[in-house]
Amino acid sequence: MIFSFNKKKNTVNLDEVNIYSVLSYLRERDFMIVEMRDLKNKLIYKDDGKDFINNNVSWVKDNHGIEINSIINLIKSKYGISFLHIKFYNNDFIIFSNNILKVCISNKQKLRQISTDVLKFHGLFVSKLIWNISEITGLSLVVDSLLGYDYHEIEDELINLMNISYEKISGQ
Repeated sequence: MIFSFNKKKNTVNLDEVNIYSVLSYLRERDFMIVEMRDLKNKLIYKDDGKDFINNNVSWVKDNHGIEINSIINLIKSKYGISFLHIKFYNNDFIIFSNNILKVCISNKQKLRQISTDVLKFHGLFVSKLIWNISEITGLSLVVDSLLGYDYHEIEDELINLMNISYEKISGQ
């Protein structure tokens, strides 16, 4: 898994995550589904001024759970979801495409809180440290070597993480 935080754009990038990672960013937020595609890249939904479920207004402002549950049902279906573009207010967004997640939330503290929770969900229990390193260095961090570790266990792995991340950036 690769994690990066871009301070200037206030965006988080996560590579090698599943579609369920999107759900944490939707909780208690008004949103609009812009586009959704299945695992064969077939269009499931594209915004046309109507919402995904009720054919009313595009923005989900109430009953977020109903819309989120509908997304979950699609994820679980035989068709799945390979691409999902969601828009929030303030030009914030989520784009999930083939296990790569890009999230922009203008409230940095909210972005940090949700992102560190998502990292923990994926077994990266040192999520706050990962965020801090990425924020300070601006590096995309290859964080697989930190899976399962807690803060008191990672001194050697941190050095490894920085070296792998630096090599990956230098090779691009």
